[in-house]
Amino acid sequence: MKIKTASFALLLLLLIPFFLSAAPVSAYTFSSQTYGPFQKYEDNQNIVIRVTGSSYIRQEVFCLLKILDQDNNSLSQSKSNNVTISKNETGILNVTLLTHAHLDEDGMNIEFCLIDANNLNLLKILNFSIFPLSAKEYNPIDYSEKSIRENPTCFRFNNSQVDTYQEEYVFDEFVDYFLFDTYYQLSLKQFRFTYHYVNFLTYQKAYIILPDDVPSFDYLPADETGQKIIPLSLIKNAETYYLSFPDIMYVNPLSLDMSLKEERGFVATSYFYLPINQMDIFENTNFSFAIEGLGANKSRFVWTVNFTVTKSLIGPCSSSDYCVIGGVSQ
Repeated sequence: MKIKTASFALLLLLLIPFFLSAAPVSAYTFSSQTYGPFQKYEDNQNIVIRVTGSSYIRQEVFCLLKILDQDNNSLSQSKSNNVTISKNETGILNVTLLTHAHLDEDGMNIEFCLIDANNLNLLKILNFSIFPLSAKEYNPIDYSEKSIRENPTCFRFNNSQVDTYQEEYVFDEFVDYFLFDTYYQLSLKQFRFTYHYVNFLTYQKAYIILPDDVPSFDYLPADETGQKIIPLSLIKNAETYYLSFPDIMYVNPLSLDMSLKEERGFVATSYFYLPINQMDIFENTNFSFAIEGLGANKSRFVWTVNFTVTKSLIGPCSSSDYCVIGGVSQ
C-alpha cells in the first residue's frame, strides 16, 4: 500500500507542471452568423446564437440582450428562450436586438448576459457596440499613407467573444499634384488604397472633372453645368484598388485630342492624352476627382489635383523633350 501511495504521489508531482501550463478553457463558447450592417432605427432583428458548455453536466440557460446608456445603465432588454447545454449538447438561443428604438446616430451599446435558468447566476457577460450606416465625405489627400476607420456596423458571436467589423480604407501616398516627365499622357494609378470589411467593396460612380479654364477638349461632351466629366472605373488588383479611364476611348494621333466616341481620323486607345504642345495652358490647372456611393456606408471621396509638368513634347529646348535649332532636331 505504501508503494502504491508513493507512486501516486510521484505521478501527481509529474503532472502538476502540465496542469499549470495548460491554456485556460472557456466555460462557454458561442457562434452566429454575421449581423448587419443596419440602418438608423432599423426594424428589430432576431439574433440566433449557438451556445455550448464545457462540462458534461447538462445546464439550462437563457440570455439577455441589454441596451446600455453612456453610463452603462440599462435602458431596455430582451430575453431569449431557455435551452439545455453541455459539452456534447449545443443550444440555440433566439433573442431580439432592439434596434428600432435605440439604434441612433450615436450608436448602441449592447451587453450580452448568459444566465443559469435555475438559480439566475450570471455565467458570462460580453459587451460590444454597433452603429448605423452613415454616409460621410472624405478628402483622401488628408489621409495619405494613413487610414480611415469607420464605426463598427456588423457583429458576430465567435468562440468566447463578440467580433465587430468596420470599414477601413488604407491609402498609399495620395498627393495633390500630378508630376510626369512628359505632360501629354495622364495616369491615375498613383491613387491607390486597400479596403477591409466583411463585404466586398461597391461604389455607385467615379469620375474626373477636367479643368474648366482650359480652351481644349473640343471633342468631349459637357454636362448641363458646362463641366467636362470623364467616367472612371474603380479597379481591384489583388488587394489594391485604383482608378482607371474607360477601356476604349479615341485619340487623334496628330493633335492628341480625345473623344469618348468614334470620330473621323481618331484611333482607339485606353490612355487619356492631353492636347499636344499646350503645356503652358495646363501648367498649374486643377483636375477634380470623385468616387460616390462608396462601400456599405455610401461615403464620398472628393479631391483635387494640381497638374505640374517638367517638359513639353516639342518646343523651346529648355522645357521640351524635342526642339529644333537651325533645322536640326536636337
